[in-house]
Amino acid sequence: MRLVDGCLHAAEPARPGPFGWQRLLLAAAVLAGIAGLLLTLSRPGPLPWQPRSRSAGALANDQATGAVAFALPPGRNAQVGGSAPKLGSVAPEITIAGLNGQPLSLSAFRGKVVLVNFWATWCEPCKQEFPVLVQAYKQYADDGLVILGVDVEESPAAVAQFAQAFGASFPVGIDGDSSVVLRYRLVGLPTSFFVDRTGVLRAEQFGPLSGTSLRKQLAAAGLQPAGSR
Repeated sequence: MRLVDGCLHAAEPARPGPFGWQRLLLAAAVLAGIAGLLLTLSRPGPLPWQPRSRSAGALANDQATGAVAFALPPGRNAQVGGSAPKLGSVAPEITIAGLNGQPLSLSAFRGKVVLVNFWATWCEPCKQEFPVLVQAYKQYADDGLVILGVDVEESPAAVAQFAQAFGASFPVGIDGDSSVVLRYRLVGLPTSFFVDRTGVLRAEQFGPLSGTSLRKQLAAAGLQPAGSR
């Protein structure tokens, strides 16, 4: 109410100022865009791998491990539930498409010591590590070692060419939808897991393996070369 010429009159409703409606529409559009982005990130499907922010901490971590570290989009780990694999527990099952079109599974190698190695053809530390894996397989396959190479989200042609160039003769498959990456809670490449003959996870390494570190981790998984028995 307001007083005009001694009489009370109802106050006029407040009107939006100049560009008021445009501001409301812009705010609504921004909120819709944020909602769409969150929905996209929450959907299953191939992971949009991104290099981790090159902050001082991340850079120091890269230098310490020699690995290519990544940041996963928010909410992706929540899709699979549970926690990361723990040493001393049964390793999560792995089922991926082999280069020959046939499925490869971790459980099929029960009774062997299995080195599960995650890698990609564009990963420079993986390229440095690969000859170590090839040599280890030649040296310890007769002692019960299996190396299961898990490429992350690449084409069969690119993966086959890479494996052939390095002379890899161990089983190689492709995690095309990153389901195994999520199950194992990977944060970078290369990453290796060492599984004993009963299927129990005994050791893991983030970053490239050297000949020395590989032998140490294989020993933790119970591999005893014939010459050392």
